Amino acid sequence: MFIQEEFVVSTHRCLLVPLLACLLLGCTRAKPITSEEVHEAVEEGVHKAFDELDKQIEAANKELEEKAVAFLIDGVRDDKHSRELSSKVQGLKDAGTKSRFFDLQGNCYYRNDTYFRVSPLSDLAAAVQKIAFGLVVAVDPAERIVLVDASAKPAARPATGWPGGDAIRQYIARKTALFAAERAPGDLVKKVGREKVVVVWMPAKQVRPGTFGSPLDQPIVKKLQTLARETTASGWPGYGPKQNSFDIATVAPIENLGDVVKALEGEAILHVDEERRVVLVGDLADLKPPRAEAKKRQAAQPK
Repeated sequence: MFIQEEFVVSTHRCLLVPLLACLLLGCTRAKPITSEEVHEAVEEGVHKAFDELDKQIEAANKELEEKAVAFLIDGVRDDKHSRELSSKVQGLKDAGTKSRFFDLQGNCYYRNDTYFRVSPLSDLAAAVQKIAFGLVVAVDPAERIVLVDASAKPAARPATGWPGGDAIRQYIARKTALFAAERAPGDLVKKVGREKVVVVWMPAKQVRPGTFGSPLDQPIVKKLQTLARETTASGWPGYGPKQNSFDIATVAPIENLGDVVKALEGEAILHVDEERRVVLVGDLADLKPPRAEAKKRQAAQPK
């Protein structure tokens, strides 16, 4: 019986290829179908099927990007709290969807913060209203970013609406300045005093794709070295949601922070933190979460 069934299956397989070729080439031809034509027809059919599959995958990925939302969460107590927040953020996603993604990263900018990016989340306004795991601090509808303080109690939406993109930019700059301030070498701080040290944070320079040059070769660092004799620099790979690489210049001895700012004229100064004596140079886009590839739509403030 086993041999007979195998023979029947094999026979069906032998008949399938000519049948497929017949469907692809047409069965009204006067001449018999050659083996070369069968091979070409089957190959063409397979290519078309894979092309269609690629288009479907591309469309699904594009839709996920359009519906992605980034959550910047401050006030995370510990790993257990982070896991709880992860579960609650995932609970905001659209229900009943097969395609989805979830990205997370602990200690995104500085201590006690984390970052989640989820999709699909179609209705940002409705999702924000459901947040009960902390205080909504700011919402950027255009870039689909939500800032939450998990150490504070939830509160109703302010009558004037939540603060927007400016509040999120200020948060990112402040957190990055806190992180950068702690990168000053301890021996240098001990030698000249923290009040005479300025930290300059800047994007690392690529010498070729994926390869970064020495921080000491940065034009900005060379400029700062002419200002203060003890100036040095180091690299920091993988910072922020995009895990970009940055260089950190420690300028010393410097009495006046304004002298460093003046020396950086012509550079893209992102933020100056006078209290911590930190200057951030570069583009905020290097520090922010990936932007959702949104369709043309009006980015209305969630109500």
